[in-house]
Amino acid sequence: MYNPWAWNPENNSVFYLLEMTIGITGENKGDIYSVIVATPEGILDLNKAIIKKAELYKILLVYKYDWNQIRNIIDEKLASIHPNEGLQAYDKLANMFYWEYEGMK
Repeated sequence: MYNPWAWNPENNSVFYLLEMTIGITGENKGDIYSVIVATPEGILDLNKAIIKKAELYKILLVYKYDWNQIRNIIDEKLASIHPNEGLQAYDKLANMFYWEYEGMK
């Protein structure tokens, strides 16, 4: 999807992996977190071969696809996390999104 603001899914069928680089404001680094954005129609149409290890990812379920709504939901989640909370901040992120290093030993 090139332009999420203009994209209009067919029959409201949405199921895709959204990757985000999340870091501390003012620092030039971050980690990659991801979440599956899906609608009930997208889940029903799901082809399990689309994504590797789908059971590891978190799902952001919306009933009608609207990129602005998705951005608002993600922004609200991120606003509740404060870097000065240290490891607790990382735990909150891990509860909301799949972390690029999750499962590594």
